[in-house]
Amino acid sequence: MTKSVVYLLYESDNTEIKNIAAQLLNGDISLKDIKKIKEFKTYITASEAKLKKVDTHQVA
Repeated sequence: MTKSVVYLLYESDNTEIKNIAAQLLNGDISLKDIKKIKEFKTYITASEAKLKKVDTHQVA
């Protein structure tokens, strides 16, 4: 699931969020650490919510 969150974060228009996504993918920082940073928590929560809304039975 982390890779999916990283992809959604990387789609952001915000350059700083894109950089965080790259750091997550490279393992330089953890998702848990990012969630502790107030400025990024909104982006992480929104990305996770998008993933929960996807109905995997409808994806073919």
